[in-house]
This record gives sequence, structure tokens and C-alpha cells, in this order.
Amino acid sequence: MYKNILVPIDMGHEEISMRMIAKAKSLLDEGGKITLLHVMDEVPSYARTYMTPEAIEENLRQVRGELEALAKINGGNIATEVKSGRPSPVILDEAAEIGADLIIMASHRPDLTNFLLGSTAQRVVRHAKCSVLIDR
Repeated sequence: MYKNILVPIDMGHEEISMRMIAKAKSLLDEGGKITLLHVMDEVPSYARTYMTPEAIEENLRQVRGELEALAKINGGNIATEVKSGRPSPVILDEAAEIGADLIIMASHRPDLTNFLLGSTAQRVVRHAKCSVLIDR
């Protein structure tokens, strides 16, 4: 069993997110903590000129609200974090920062592009300092 589980969440896939949270809850020690993390891609500088700072902030507020609602639905000791950047380094940094002893994340079936570039899940598995559970 685990005391501190990090669950990266893709807000576009609620059913998968619910499944990952259920897995985390089933593996969590009594008194343990789950952290849900959503990583937002950074807005490229050329696109920022077409977006107001208010629009960017509103998008961030909306994502935070959705993630907090997801945590509330699932009850228990669930924290939420929304960060921006490239997913795999942000996930790895967050796992180190919170002292996660397990990362639970979903992965799709690999295709040719994954063999050439690698997926987020592959990068996390390769570089994580804690256990990683991948669900397909």
C-alpha cells in the first residue's frame, strides 16, 4: 500500500480519470493522500498575442474548478494541482516535490509515433524515482 499517490489527470477524459482515481483509492494506505495533477500546455508566444491575459486566467480558473469538483466527487484526502509546461517533466517534478511513492497514470496503445518519439507515460516510467502504475 502507498501513502502518497500522484494521479496525472487529462481533463478531456473523465471516465479514464475516474478509473485512475478509483485505482489510487484502492491502493492508498489509511491516512494517505492522493494528489490529482493536470498539466496545461504552455501557450506559445505567437498565440499569446491573440489571447487576452484575462482569457488565459479564465481558462486556468475553469480547469482548477473542474479538477477540484472531480476531487470532491471522489471524497477522501485528495489534493489538486494545475501546472503548465510539458507533461512528463512537470509530472516528474511534482512527484519529487510532494514525495510521491506511486504515480498512477493512463496510457493509450502505442503507435508508430510513440516508437519514434516516445509517449508521456514512457518518459515518466523511465525517469521516475518512485513506482509507476500504467493503466491502458
